[in-house]
Amino acid sequence: MTVHTASEAEQVAGVLASAAARHFGRPAVIEGLSRESGGASRQTWSFDAVVGYAEKHNVNNRIAAYMLALDRVAFAIKLRGIYA
Repeated sequence: MTVHTASEAEQVAGVLASAAARHFGRPAVIEGLSRESGGASRQTWSFDAVVGYAEKHNVNNRIAAYMLALDRVAFAIKLRGIYA
């Protein structure tokens, strides 16, 4: 069994952020990164790329990821109502 450390996830997030930035043409933040079950010879990861949110709100990418997460929670609470 292979143990996956936080540093491995940080490395994957860094590579994905660089690739997403090249693809979208602007800085990107990788959030929700998690390793999925996969085959013996390949790794499968799931993630969300946060792009442009930092520029829109004039904050760094790390703060933008937190802000986006809070926006999503607030939206879910609004949809469900206060007593759901």
